[in-house]
Amino acid sequence: MNWTRRMTTSAVVALCLGTTLTMSAQAQGPLTADAPKDLTTAAAAVTPLTEAQRQDITTYATGNNVSVAAAIANFEYQDDFQRVVDLLEDKFPDQFSDSTFQGLDGTPASIAFKGAAPALAQELVNQLPIPVRIISGRGLSVSELNPLTTSMLGALLDTYDPKSANLSIDPATLAVDVEYEGTTPLDSAAVGEKLREAARASTPGAALLKFTVTQVDRPASYPALLSGGTQLTYPAGGNACTAGFTVRNISTGQTGMLTAGHCPDNMRYEGRTEKYFTFAGNTFANETDAQWHVSNDSVWNQFISNESNGSPILRKATSVSGVSVGSAICKFGQRTKGGCTTVRALYHATTAYNDTTNTDMPIQTFMTENHIIIEGDSGGPWFFGNAAQGILFGYWWSSGSYRDLPTRITQIQGVSNLRVLLQ
Repeated sequence: MNWTRRMTTSAVVALCLGTTLTMSAQAQGPLTADAPKDLTTAAAAVTPLTEAQRQDITTYATGNNVSVAAAIANFEYQDDFQRVVDLLEDKFPDQFSDSTFQGLDGTPASIAFKGAAPALAQELVNQLPIPVRIISGRGLSVSELNPLTTSMLGALLDTYDPKSANLSIDPATLAVDVEYEGTTPLDSAAVGEKLREAARASTPGAALLKFTVTQVDRPASYPALLSGGTQLTYPAGGNACTAGFTVRNISTGQTGMLTAGHCPDNMRYEGRTEKYFTFAGNTFANETDAQWHVSNDSVWNQFISNESNGSPILRKATSVSGVSVGSAICKFGQRTKGGCTTVRALYHATTAYNDTTNTDMPIQTFMTENHIIIEGDSGGPWFFGNAAQGILFGYWWSSGSYRDLPTRITQIQGVSNLRVLLQ
């Protein structure tokens, strides 16, 4: 197999408030020395595929009935695209709206903004060797969309008390898809107005939201939460969860292990009787499903990415990145081992049970296209190449199929003092 990177000439299309501008853009080198340092770093020359990324693309192709050659052609520049997206989201949180990576069907990648796109966006996009659309005039920004998902789902839980519920926002159309489980059908119009009222209180643009409310019946075997690379067990034995990434608390300097917040607080590392770590806290107060355990043992920046003949394949985390709709993402869980899928939705909220307050609460996640996990995988790492991107929360029955729901690492780091250990 020839893994040589392709350098291509691409057309970059800018969509600005209904006006389409087309310009020629070749893969250019790094920006000049006069450019800001962070800009130069993000827009550096295209990086070669790493061995870890090759493995993930091959795993995706095998599991999704796609030829390896087609998968490489589509996903080889994903990491370069995501670096640009992450920089723009971090630099312009009140303007950045969403991003979509190119599709296997030929759909080009795109980066969208609430108002006019900043000039920096086009400057960065011009350095990518794939077509990328710059879209202006989205209704809401990332700083509005993330809290909207949980505020609206919280209003649904408080008002109607369904058995469980999920809510997603499409930033392109401002369509809100609400799915709930319960014995009593709800008045869709009344639910929509209630959620719009809750959203309007915090976000003026919420008046434009359009709601679809659906009652769903899930198969009886559905676990409300998953009890999930290393096995974490109950004190008496039996798989409880999967460890995510090793982390450091930048406030205390302590190191330890990250996993899903809904997992037990008293788990043991690989079933050993020795106490390798101690529960140190969770992020439920910030509507995020994560917890971490302090360890006095040596902690490394490695995670299990897959298995070969029963032996773990270890990989080092060297970066943390966000995700885009359509981007490939892989995972490891103690029950299902390795696997890959793509991202379906960025702005999503789901129901979790808080055993401290004995109430249901909204949790922010993103949603994948395919269902590739089962009970016992919770907390396990989600990644692409060596970039840490998420840990598993659970899954949900949506649009006629199960979808997996990881929690973003960038979000966990944003609401806590935890940082994934990197090389």
